[in-house]
Amino acid sequence: MASFNLSRFTKVFLQLALASASTLTYADSTQDLIDALSAKGVLTEEEAALLTKNKTKETRSQAKVKLDKKGLTVASGDDDFKINFGGRLHATYTNHPGVDGLSSDDPIDGTEIRRARLYMKGKFYKKFGYMAEVDWGGDKTSIKDFFGTYEPNKNWIFTYGNQKHAFSMEVQESSNDIMFAERSLVYGLSVPYFDRAIGVNLKAMGDNWNVQGGVYGDGVQEHTNASGETRRNEGKGYAIRGTWNPILEKDRLIHIGANYGHREASDDGRINNNKSASFAYETTNMSSLKVINSGTITDLIRWTWPYWN
Repeated sequence: MASFNLSRFTKVFLQLALASASTLTYADSTQDLIDALSAKGVLTEEEAALLTKNKTKETRSQAKVKLDKKGLTVASGDDDFKINFGGRLHATYTNHPGVDGLSSDDPIDGTEIRRARLYMKGKFYKKFGYMAEVDWGGDKTSIKDFFGTYEPNKNWIFTYGNQKHAFSMEVQESSNDIMFAERSLVYGLSVPYFDRAIGVNLKAMGDNWNVQGGVYGDGVQEHTNASGETRRNEGKGYAIRGTWNPILEKDRLIHIGANYGHREASDDGRINNNKSASFAYETTNMSSLKVINSGTITDLIRWTWPYWN
């Protein structure tokens, strides 16, 4: 596996940011000089306008660099090309008082890095985009989003690659934005089937509505069975989801959504991400104590899932 030199990467982009900032500052000073010479009569209005026009063309070809809460963004002067580097770090501390003597499933007290993600996303020629995100949280490495997009206009998006199914607001919603530390039990039933997977998805949208749907295979995990043998056939499925906001204002919002999906397991019975569908949630992410536990619900493997969200 190729190694990644983070310090060299950081150094290169800092140099790029400083160079771009210096160039932009120089361009602003040039315009001030043109305006001053024109005001003093050294340049005619026609000459000043021509110099300004030429400077504008040069500015369009200059890189723009921005560092904010979304990370580091580098874009071309005309915004035809853009690349953004960012990530997230979710750390948790857990303490469970008063649970002595429960069982061997006692919750664990301590700390963990639950999510440690870095992503790179951007666009080229305005209509084509890409997203690549890797997670190192939980002492393991996994690929999250890894897809490309095509947007012919603001009303259509075509996505291809490893992506979330067009299913459920909880599946679609980022872990940065969820209301609680854990998602609901309904999510625990649906995510084994409708989590990220390699597929194609088409989305149409308006000011207060959107409809999307796609077909998907399995995720990017290695396709082997319990004996280490390569699987012959992946699972497959499809999903469609739509939302509508009858009220969409700055301080008021009504959201109505519905989805419909179907999923089939692979030949060896595994489902999309090797998770088991069950009404079972640990009390915390660092706990093995499950107050409610239905066990794996195997009959769900070929169920079709419609519900409101």
